Amino acid sequence: ECALAEGGMLGEYSVELSVGATAERRAFVKTQAFKVEDYRKPDYSVEVTVDRERLMEGGDVEVMVEATYFFGEPVANAAVTLNQFALADIYYWDENDEFVWYESNNDSRSLMTDENGRVTFSVTAESWYYATVDWRTNLERSVRAVEATVNDGSQQAVSGFALYEVYNRDVKIKLDTDGYFKRPGSAFSLT
Repeated sequence: ECALAEGGMLGEYSVELSVGATAERRAFVKTQAFKVEDYRKPDYSVEVTVDRERLMEGGDVEVMVEATYFFGEPVANAAVTLNQFALADIYYWDENDEFVWYESNNDSRSLMTDENGRVTFSVTAESWYYATVDWRTNLERSVRAVEATVNDGSQQAVSGFALYEVYNRDVKIKLDTDGYFKRPGSAFSLT
């Protein structure tokens, strides 16, 4: 956490951390960009839901976005931008993060809410290059996210998201021999 100076200006900034080399490690530099903006409490909320939380790749998932003002009225005829993401394990060392969200190859969509503050659309479920694979069954699992950002014209965008899982098979079969080693010619049970 970093406190901004009194009277600090709005805009884009960056922080750079530089650590010199020691006998145990190489020198490195890490930079993080951030924006300082006026904060205004949102006037509405965005809820994103999917009709199925698990499905086979190639199947369609129906996504519903509903935007509602906090006083109960729908956010009608508002611009909606859709983006899709895929979750993957991080394959480099970072002590704080285990996973990272990658923006998917699917193009973003621009839609509009109806008079009830809703929009519904379908997304085709795709597996992803970094799918988690169960080495015992070869079952692949991709975690996907659909993010909808709604702008009611006040230039205050509010986002919501929903998750779903994509599998390469609809059945998982697992064989248990009650251990790894068996004596040749001896009977053993399978479950």
